[in-house]
Amino acid sequence: LGDQAMVDMDFTDRGSVAGLEENSLINVSNIFPNPTTGETSITYSLVNASKVSVKVMDITGKVIYTEKESNQTEGKHTLNINAAAFNSGVYYVTISTDEAQVTKKLIRK
Repeated sequence: LGDQAMVDMDFTDRGSVAGLEENSLINVSNIFPNPTTGETSITYSLVNASKVSVKVMDITGKVIYTEKESNQTEGKHTLNINAAAFNSGVYYVTISTDEAQVTKKLIRK
């Protein structure tokens, strides 16, 4: 082929977008309002009682907010985050347990 480059592109749907995972042990049902200018609520459910930690990262991966790890029962939970101090932009909220992790997009207007 001379000096031409060959590129092999795979467009197979793998069920995730830019690292955003779905997990059967944690279900994030709602981030509202999203986009937000201030306080936002994250509603999620746990299949099992677990230690849970929450991080909010900017698009560079820098952690800008952390919710201390706490023991939580199985079932539905709501966490309120005040995003008023965040700069406008796209952020990623990651909810983690010992068994699973889910990341969702949060937009600050």
